[in-house]
This record gives sequence, structure tokens and C-alpha cells, in this order.
Amino acid sequence: MTIYESTLSNNVLYNNISQQDDLSNHVVGFYQTLFTKKAGLNDDALQDFPRLVSNEMNFELDKEPTVEEIRAAVFDLGPTKSPGPDGFAGSFYRKFWSKIGPDFCSEVIDFFRSSIMPQGWNDTHIALIPKVLAPETISQFRPISCCNFRYKIISKILASRMKKWLPGLVSEMQAAFTGGRLI
Repeated sequence: MTIYESTLSNNVLYNNISQQDDLSNHVVGFYQTLFTKKAGLNDDALQDFPRLVSNEMNFELDKEPTVEEIRAAVFDLGPTKSPGPDGFAGSFYRKFWSKIGPDFCSEVIDFFRSSIMPQGWNDTHIALIPKVLAPETISQFRPISCCNFRYKIISKILASRMKKWLPGLVSEMQAAFTGGRLI
């Protein structure tokens, strides 16, 4: 990993990386490496773990959402959260729900029917937030994803459906992801 002796100034990182394209390539490369499966890992390693997600759970997760379920997800998400690359925040969907709601619901239902996400729906801006006062390495930044609202709706629907099963799927030793437990 490259060590930087300076921070961004006028879109230029001094010393090791001097061009915006070089910086972009470095950041993308870092996260691709971080989130890419390492060679030699055996997919069969999980075969001895018990299967906790039943066929009924899978059916419930995969079924087509109702118009009411989609509307609830739209109005549950924060209206002023950062918009994704499409530029639309939740407030837009709420304000114009009477006009766009039926078409939007149809598109979300089509996704659940086909399992094909329309191009651009999962486009995401990544904002790198410094974890320390003067970051020197890429790992000293926390990536924050600014997803398109449509993608957030699908995630919200799935998360809402999974919520009832999480206490039985997450070990008592784990704190995250379960209501009433602290990290």
C-alpha cells in the first residue's frame, strides 16, 4: 500500500500520486483487491455449517412485493439522505408519489419477477471519509456508499423481510444486526 505524505489539494495528491486518474485507479484497485476472493479459498469449506435459511425464508425473500410494501419502504427511508448518481433523494419520490408511484412499483415488481436489475439502478458514488485527522493511507478512509434511491428501496424491502428472522440466524455472541444488542 502506498503511503501518502500529503492530503488532497486542488484534486492533486502530492508525492506518490500526482494525477487524478492515478488516484482514481489506486482507490479502485485497493477496494477491488479488498473485496475480491483470494485464490485458494475453498468454496466447500462452508458445507459443514448448518443451513439456517429455510426454503420458506427464501420464498418470503424472493416473492413479489406488494404496492403497499413498496410504498412503505419509500416512506420509511429518510427523505433527505444523500442521493445517488441519479440525483434523486427520497423527498422527490415522496412528493411525486401520486404521479410516479404506479410506474415505480411496476419497475420494482419487475425486478423481483426477473431478478434483473435495470442498468444504472445499482450505480453508486463512493465518498471517502477520513478516519483520522491527516490520513496517509487509503485504509485510513471509511468508504460511504451513496446509492440510487431505487436500489435502496429493494434493499429496504429485503431488510424488512429478513428482520423477523435475524434473531434466530445471528448468534447470541454477536451484537450487530439484531435489535436490542449493542456493538
